[in-house]
Amino acid sequence: MSEFNERNPVKSVGRHGAPTAGVPRIALMGTSRLSRVNSPANDPVNSPEKYAERAPQPIVIATAISVVQSLAVIAFGIFLIVRELMGKENPSMISESSAGGFVGVGTALFIFVVFGFVIAGSWALLKGKRWGRGAIVLVEFILAASSFQMLSGGAVVLGAVVLVSAVAVLGLLLFVPASAQWSARNF
Repeated sequence: MSEFNERNPVKSVGRHGAPTAGVPRIALMGTSRLSRVNSPANDPVNSPEKYAERAPQPIVIATAISVVQSLAVIAFGIFLIVRELMGKENPSMISESSAGGFVGVGTALFIFVVFGFVIAGSWALLKGKRWGRGAIVLVEFILAASSFQMLSGGAVVLGAVVLVSAVAVLGLLLFVPASAQWSARNF
């Protein structure tokens, strides 16, 4: 039932055996078995080589910066827990609930989850997974916004470092042509 020619070695069939136009996806083979014509090995869009392409240098630099940021914030979370265990109070952390003594630990746990996810996202992005890029971009926007609070609160150097690093990561991920082209090919 299959027709062979130079342009289309296997005739495409759709529902109920009717011929289809466009890219051949399935072909009638033998009695009633259907088989994929475009297997991942033959399909340039889904080929294994697509995933073997290394991330360009701007992506690597951006993920490295986001990992360093995440490790710094995780270190702050550890500091909060140690401070809490030592019984020291932090006047900047205010809570009117009866569980006010656990604000530092709760904040630290939140930090571990969010920035641990960013580290995992950085690794995933380097491996060609698109969800990693979204996690990094979201956290960088949050860091850029929170840097203005740092700047207005008197932590000018820290706020400037956070703002510059967040803008650098966003620029490297979103606006450098090599990053955009790699993302378009892989995602």
